[in-house]
Amino acid sequence: MVPAMRLTLEQLKLLVESGAVQSARIRSPGLGWLIEARTAQGYVTLHTARGAPRVFASLDTAARSLKSIGIAVWQADGTLWHPEQRSLV
Repeated sequence: MVPAMRLTLEQLKLLVESGAVQSARIRSPGLGWLIEARTAQGYVTLHTARGAPRVFASLDTAARSLKSIGIAVWQADGTLWHPEQRSLV
């Protein structure tokens, strides 16, 4: 599997504006929610400016972020989501 590229929200917005984003999804690795977008080069994962994965506390907040950069249609995957889990420790 090819590793996903790491982009900030501003960088992802530029890809959206250029028409490079084919689809988007919000998924939970178990705690919080991540944003991933599909481009012709593969998946890109939203990260902070410091390079850490951008983890959203709620699905709603992740959806609002996608909407703010022009993505209104997306998929959600909560298969691994554990709402009762408060931290990774």
